[in-house]
Amino acid sequence: MTVVTEASTSPVATVTISVAAGSRAEGATNVGVSHVLKQMAFQATEERSSLAICRTTELAGAKLSCTNDREAISYTATFLRNDAAAMVDNLTDAVSGQLLTPWDLADAKERAALSLSNQSPQDAVMDSVHAGAFRSTLGRPVQCPAYKIGAISADDLRAFTAANYSAG
Repeated sequence: MTVVTEASTSPVATVTISVAAGSRAEGATNVGVSHVLKQMAFQATEERSSLAICRTTELAGAKLSCTNDREAISYTATFLRNDAAAMVDNLTDAVSGQLLTPWDLADAKERAALSLSNQSPQDAVMDSVHAGAFRSTLGRPVQCPAYKIGAISADDLRAFTAANYSAG
């Protein structure tokens, strides 16, 4: 694990946890899993409900976000320094303790389909260029292909996180 810090007098802090589990880590059978995991970020965990995560975040005036690309899935929290303990706790719980409930998965699949329908032409071209140049690993699309959205299960997500979400 690598920790990077920067000394600052700003009252605002940002913490990002990046997991080397982007679309590059997917195989032919689980294409799109990293995109669906991104859509499931900050949902129910073993320690708290999605409502509790939302409430803690809103009370702190913080912002949570998640992005995915070919290399990584990145979970980010931006908050006031005084709220660091609570927000880092939310962030680590979101990364390491997701419940992957059926109702959260159904919502995530809907959001994945919506984001796919809103994909820019530039992103579609880049996916095609990568697919042609690399065939596998880096050739995997960043977003879940439409034909795979319905086929991804909670077990697929658990297997992917077990294989890719570890320290080191």
